[in-house]
Amino acid sequence: MEKFAGKGGEVLLIGDPTRRNDINSLAGRFGLDFQPDYLYNIHENDLNFKHIYVRDFQPDQLTQGLEEIVLYTAGSVKSSGPGLAFTDNTNTRSSITDQIEPFQPLVWGNRNNVLALYDLTFMIPPQDSILDNGQLISNLADFLTTGTREFDLSDFPNYLGGEVDILVEQPSLFSLAVDLKNNLSGAGVGATLRGVEDIARDTIILGLYADSPRAARYLAESGIQLGEDLSTPFTSNIEVEGTALILLNRNQDRDTLVILADSTDSLKDAVNQLTSGDFRSGLVDDFVGVYKTE
Repeated sequence: MEKFAGKGGEVLLIGDPTRRNDINSLAGRFGLDFQPDYLYNIHENDLNFKHIYVRDFQPDQLTQGLEEIVLYTAGSVKSSGPGLAFTDNTNTRSSITDQIEPFQPLVWGNRNNVLALYDLTFMIPPQDSILDNGQLISNLADFLTTGTREFDLSDFPNYLGGEVDILVEQPSLFSLAVDLKNNLSGAGVGATLRGVEDIARDTIILGLYADSPRAARYLAESGIQLGEDLSTPFTSNIEVEGTALILLNRNQDRDTLVILADSTDSLKDAVNQLTSGDFRSGLVDDFVGVYKTE
């Protein structure tokens, strides 16, 4: 989760005071602490002292359009980041303290892509349509779906678009390319086998080291030298026999995944490691992996 957030992925942590769990074992990594309490107001509420009104909001994308919401089983969160929604400092109390203060059921963590919310019930019909609850739900959905996440090789196949070309030249590799295509289809990525590269489309280059001139541009940009030995910026003088190389080249418009090996068997092993997720053990940096194959 920390790695996901570090790459810009949006994280929403939702707690429920009626369902005790160990959420703080994760939340604490982001400067958040879900308190073991529930918030209540015996003077002003929506038919139950635990159904509290919240009207004080910090200007933010998450609070846009909010004037008043109702939380039905809310708790408070302490955070090293800024609060977004605050209870009144007159009548709303916490079950674990006699002190009256503005408690925070909605806060940012220690980074602006990690959000903590200490109430689940306001999302459940019919509560989701009360006052501005629906607007808050909409804002949360926008937060989770409009961010820009950075990807690296370990995120395979998430960085590939909905359609990708598999560039394969040698007939002996066609069956392996079809296997890869079928695996991608199971992950929701459509693939087309091609013999000529289209630089406008995401592409997987599948080949042997003998085919490396086709991938020369991507090898050079990654600082990889391939000859009698294999060298990367982090490894040097690796004998090529029984090895495979996987690299991801990313630019603003296109992702290119290069999978090369010394033999058909080594290439098959590399593809198996890629599709199973085992390839992550061979990463030498965020975009290059070198593998000793069976």
